[in-house]
Amino acid sequence: MPNDSLAFRIKAEEILKSRSAGATSLPTEAELLKLVHEFDVHQIELELQNTELQNALTEARDAVGLYDFAPIGYFTLSDAGFIKRLNLSGAAMLGKERSRLGNSLFESYISSDTKSIFDLFLHDAFNTLCTQSCEVTLSVNNNPPVLVQITGIVNGHEDQCLVTVTDITGSLHILEGVIIKHKF
Repeated sequence: MPNDSLAFRIKAEEILKSRSAGATSLPTEAELLKLVHEFDVHQIELELQNTELQNALTEARDAVGLYDFAPIGYFTLSDAGFIKRLNLSGAAMLGKERSRLGNSLFESYISSDTKSIFDLFLHDAFNTLCTQSCEVTLSVNNNPPVLVQITGIVNGHEDQCLVTVTDITGSLHILEGVIIKHKF
């Protein structure tokens, strides 16, 4: 980047030389004062823009931190079910490093007996563009199965579904008036 700054400086000086080559008279004092004023205003504008950019950068870092370190899994899935983005909790749920999960098929981590539930969830999410939810079982490596609730909605890009995955293995469920604790 320092080389870019130097290249811009050299280019600007060349342009200025070519512009002043045709000038036949020196600027008046009033013109110089006007230019100094314009430069001062421009400098203040740049300082204000720099402050805004620094604030936006801080907000972006905060948002990334919230996303990455949230206690539930966040995923961005394609319409075919491929993982496009995920946070650290999502990677932990799938038992792999985040860098190794990009473009892998989310469904490959779901137990065979609940894959049809996930397929219906994904189909409905993309076809209704409304929030969808389901419960499926993650089956990762040789680890015990994990019951999860998946909630998702297609965002402004109609080819991506934003998904949260919450481990509900140890939670209580009320089914027809009977409390059932899931055990695997």
